[in-house]
Amino acid sequence: MPFVGKDHGRYSMWDVPLTGSYLTGLEAGKSIAHIYLKYVRDVDDWMASEVFRSMVRDLLAKAPLDEREETVKRGQFTGFMSEIFNWLKASAQFAGSSLDRVEDQALVDRVNHYLDAGVADAIDAEIERAST
Repeated sequence: MPFVGKDHGRYSMWDVPLTGSYLTGLEAGKSIAHIYLKYVRDVDDWMASEVFRSMVRDLLAKAPLDEREETVKRGQFTGFMSEIFNWLKASAQFAGSSLDRVEDQALVDRVNHYLDAGVADAIDAEIERAST
């Protein structure tokens, strides 16, 4: 993907210069989202989620040198995330019928279950046992 590299500093999954304005950053972010979505469609493997996580991490970690670069960064972030959201929304609306069978409270209960420190300790202990 063309936005991965170290041309503009350390190795980054968001190696995009902070040039232009908020609006040009917005459009660049949307275009990067389209490149990423095409990658997801073409590659179709588990690494796509790691690439996404790393892209967002590296974009958020990018350190602008001045207010103009900060403005461009906000534009890139907004453009990227809004375009990803549009695709996520379409996916949930048109391919998410299995979600209709799950009650909202069941989802909240599941989150709370995994937030319980005892559950986390039990999972960690099982992983430790399995790895030895």
